Amino acid sequence: MKSTIIAIGSALLASSCCVIQLILNYVSYTCAGFSVLTPYRIEFTTISIILLTVISLRNGFLKSIPTITISILLMNSPEILHWYNKSEYSLEYLKLSSPPLLKYQTCIKYQYSIKGLKCEGCAQKLKSTIDSVDGVRSSSVDFQSPQYSSLNVMMVDKHDESLLLNSVARLDFSYRMHLENLEKGIRC
Repeated sequence: MKSTIIAIGSALLASSCCVIQLILNYVSYTCAGFSVLTPYRIEFTTISIILLTVISLRNGFLKSIPTITISILLMNSPEILHWYNKSEYSLEYLKLSSPPLLKYQTCIKYQYSIKGLKCEGCAQKLKSTIDSVDGVRSSSVDFQSPQYSSLNVMMVDKHDESLLLNSVARLDFSYRMHLENLEKGIRC
């Protein structure tokens, strides 16, 4: 039992505590700074794999499947979140205030470079915030480093860009956005 807890704990540390940050995002807490663990991901992953091997040999593979599954999901949570953040998927159907999408509407595609994101959890919180802005049809965030990440937003033409900028400023005043590209007249 003790080795199972240690294996799951080291898998959580290998994720740079990405899951903990997502929980904190859900309860509207700002970045907790777990990204400082990122340089040690390899070491924590190695410890997790060694412990999972020992657990499997000691308890048998079939009894170890839940621990192995949880640990693998935790270790890969930053990659899973990165995939989600880069996707154009949004929870548009939950937006009750947005007008229905009409066939003749056009959108503007904004491409921003952004500084100040600390981890994939922060990128996910930014994406959720942007997706909730009235008029936004889709968004994607590509977290690369705190010095450079990118944000793509597809917004209905009649809505104001200041809604985006104000939402980001309210989320975290340390984020610095710079408009890289703007495409008008895109069907959305």
